[in-house]
Amino acid sequence: MKKSLLALAVLGAFAGVAQAQSQVTIYGALDLAVSKTTGSTTSMVNGDNNKLGFKGSEDLGGGLSATFQAEIRMDSDTGNTEGGGTRPLFQGQTRVGLAGAFGQVRLGRGLTAVQDADGAYDPWGATRNRGTFVPTIMDAGYGSDPLNPANGSQNRFSNALFYNSPVMGGFQGNVTVATKETGTLAVGGVPFGATNVPYSLAGTYNNGPISAMLGYERNAVGDKYAQIAGSYNVGVANLMASYAQTKFGTTGLSFDHANAFTPATATTGASGIAVAPNAKTKAWLVGANIVAGPGNVLVGYGQKKGDSGLVQAGTIKQASLGYEYKLSKRTFVYTDYVNARQSGTQTKNTIDVGIHHNF
Repeated sequence: MKKSLLALAVLGAFAGVAQAQSQVTIYGALDLAVSKTTGSTTSMVNGDNNKLGFKGSEDLGGGLSATFQAEIRMDSDTGNTEGGGTRPLFQGQTRVGLAGAFGQVRLGRGLTAVQDADGAYDPWGATRNRGTFVPTIMDAGYGSDPLNPANGSQNRFSNALFYNSPVMGGFQGNVTVATKETGTLAVGGVPFGATNVPYSLAGTYNNGPISAMLGYERNAVGDKYAQIAGSYNVGVANLMASYAQTKFGTTGLSFDHANAFTPATATTGASGIAVAPNAKTKAWLVGANIVAGPGNVLVGYGQKKGDSGLVQAGTIKQASLGYEYKLSKRTFVYTDYVNARQSGTQTKNTIDVGIHHNF
């Protein structure tokens, strides 16, 4: 009897150690809205990224941990994988790595260093739809992964190494470097591959009410993107602003990924509109997330302007207004109004009403 009790005690101790060393979390979000845009029928859309994720860590001892994260993304209105079934099952990310006093290093697919940081400076948090300024304004036409148009995700690198430094005095350095095995793009029936090693650099600062980021990125076809952004929390409101510029490459494979209006004369592909070599775009936005009773008011205004190398050289202007009413810590209902205008062409108005749940 004593031996049995001793054995149970030993097994229980080992089970406790195993549980302390390994942690796995299942998480996700579901978001659906009814939306109406000028010139289109009323439809059901994913207002935010709908996802199911798995993440965890294992204590390896000596302050070192193994980490992993895998995230499925889907269209909840149809049950398809994101993008109407065109994107990878694990569209969100698939990364595995090590974390310790040196920071964190991971391998796989995920948001680039710049794209991972700049969502904090969009009033809608860079959601998939709704009033967000990504990618219509904020990214200034830049796409992180132009050689994989079927993936339709222009803010991630695949086949990449990700490094995040320790946070020191509120400062953190972030680096993403991908291999050149990023896919191919057919232009005029001729397949083209990567001409550059993609990389992304971002420095962030978060201390009290102040937050800021400075980023620079180059994709596989030589498009270069620079961004500076900041926010200040005054208690009842988080005020934010961002400025970005894109200089497109010289390969003839560059596309403006952020056009909200597509002229009939435009050459389209790779989820965007073809641009001339060395064309440039500039974009800025200001916004706020304001506490209002049991919810939040979201407001923002931004502009994106291209030079003569763009099919749409005029200015795109967007004004967004939204309200989120919190039903609990994990669930809220919302409504948004978006007005987008292309100089010399047309105006689009969008209204939506939806519900968001985190789990």
